[in-house]
Amino acid sequence: MHSVRLFVGLTTLLGILPLQSVSALSPSIERVQYHPVGRVTLQGKGFGLPCQVCEVWVQYSQTLLYAVPIDSWQPSRIEVELPDLNQDNTQIQIQVKRDQTTSVWKPFKLRRHTALRLHQQRAHSLNIGEKGKDSFAINDTHAQCGKTVQAYDHTELVIRKKRFATAQIAASPRPGCEHCTPVVVRWYNEPTGHLSYEIKVFGRLVQGICKDRLRTVPP
Repeated sequence: MHSVRLFVGLTTLLGILPLQSVSALSPSIERVQYHPVGRVTLQGKGFGLPCQVCEVWVQYSQTLLYAVPIDSWQPSRIEVELPDLNQDNTQIQIQVKRDQTTSVWKPFKLRRHTALRLHQQRAHSLNIGEKGKDSFAINDTHAQCGKTVQAYDHTELVIRKKRFATAQIAASPRPGCEHCTPVVVRWYNEPTGHLSYEIKVFGRLVQGICKDRLRTVPP
């Protein structure tokens, strides 16, 4: 009887140990730390050493899964590039993939990097009063594989001087557009009125998608 109990106990223990070992080897992302210019550090455990099939996957949308470039890979620390691929959503998920195991998806918020792209001033002053529209062309942008460009992000209108006058943005392109429509400012000044304004067009740094880094989104 004691022999049977001992055998059952050893069998149960041996059955559990391999599961615990596999679990301990599974990668786990505990923290994501942002660095300047689109780089992040993944901190956790079970990353192991770099291998030919080891990758860091980022799900940018329901249809875009991307293997991001890796700068360094250590058992508890991975440094990767996290480019803005010009997607509408900034809520992304990150996963570490080894040959046989993967980590649980880690939610993360992608940061946009914006910069002033266009700066122009306009003034209107007519004694009889007037109204009209000013149009500002936005250059088309298309990012090639791995190349970084400035895509349109948003426009700010700043009124410098006005007297019996007003102005507002009537139309602007869609953020991230490749073929962009102009920014249109509608203005109006009454008799003896005058208006002086400036527009600031901001772009954001986006990177072109490389087809060889695209991965199949799991069902």
